[in-house]
Order: sequence, then C-alpha cells, then structure tokens
Amino acid sequence: MNQTVLVIDDDPAIQQLFTILLKTDGLDVRAVASAEEAKRSVDVERPAAILLDLNLGGSDGLPIARELSQSQTPVVVVSASSDEETRERARAAGAAGFIAKPVNPRTFANEVKQHLGANGPPQAEAVDPRELRLRRLREQFLETALASIAQLSARSDEALFSDTLLADAAHRWVGASSIEGMPDIEAAAREVETLARAKRIDRGAYIRERLSWLGAQFEASRS
Repeated sequence: MNQTVLVIDDDPAIQQLFTILLKTDGLDVRAVASAEEAKRSVDVERPAAILLDLNLGGSDGLPIARELSQSQTPVVVVSASSDEETRERARAAGAAGFIAKPVNPRTFANEVKQHLGANGPPQAEAVDPRELRLRRLREQFLETALASIAQLSARSDEALFSDTLLADAAHRWVGASSIEGMPDIEAAAREVETLARAKRIDRGAYIRERLSWLGAQFEASRS
C-alpha cells in the first residue's frame, strides 16, 4: 500500500517538521513549495494523501485544494486560520480533513494516517523518538536565528535591503515561531518581513530595534 504523503508548503521549516513527524511514524514524505510542483508530483507519484497549506506565497490555496481533490487523493488542509468559516470553505473545496497550526507533534501523524486508513496505535510515551527530534529541530532553529541576527545587525542600513537575506530570515522565523507557539515572536518577525520586502530603508532603526528584541527572545528560549 502506498504510504507517501505529499506536503505542499512554501516554508522550509514546516516542510522539515512535517517530514520528521511523518517519517518517524513510518510514512514516506515528498515536500514541495508550489502548486505547480504539487501537480507534477500527484501525476507521477500518486501519493496516498496531500497536506496543503492554505497560504502559498500569499495566495489562496482553496482553488488548489479544489483542483487536487479531483485526483481522488485525500487533501488535508493545514492552516493557522482555523475558524469555522475557513474549515467550511475547505470542505466546500473538497478537502477531506483539516488540521490547525501549530500542529500537535504527538498526534499529528495519527491525524494524517486517519486519511490513509492506516491509523495505528500511538507510540509509547517514554521512548517517543519524535520528542528528541523536535528538541534538536528547535535547538537548530534558535542557533540559526541567532547567527542570522548577528550577521544582519553587522550590516549597514543600505546593505540590510540590498538583497533578500533579511526578508528570507524573517520569513523562516515566522514559520518556526508559529510551529513553536510563540505568538509575540511570530508577530514581530512578520512585521520585519513586511518592512524588508517593502524595502523600507526609512524604518532601518526600527528594524534594528526589532532584531535586537528578537535576538533577546531567541536567546531566552534557549535557556
């Protein structure tokens, strides 16, 4: 029986998290970042289920859900917008299920397996390898975030906006902090990303203050 799950999400941190959680539970995972890649994967690999983020590159994922559901592959929407209206729209678009972000690491794989018809017994609490992997993933995220902030803080105001480094780093912080359930950090990182993508060099001093605050929060989270 095919046990491949196709993950469609443009955030590398979320792709990595879902891959760890599902592979640890015995599933194969293919992760893509766009609707175009997803369509090719569905045609070639015929996955057993599809996990779809509703916000791909800022666009509405419901039309994608509607199209992919025509393949007869169960589409499970995974979204931070979990109000009843969003859930109803997802169902109307053909989604077979809905999982709210941030996901619960202990139950996520079993929630997905419900749509494969292969929901097995939960793993033993005392020896759950997912806990160790999640801890390592969190530590890696914090180390990388602190290194990025140090690199960005050393730049001049002009260099901060000379490429996409600032915006890309902030985007990763948004995704990872959402997973970790850090709403204050997520909000600050999202604000920095918006200003960076708008090339708001006039807000350089404010962005530096936000970077300093984020650095302090990340450092505290390591304790």
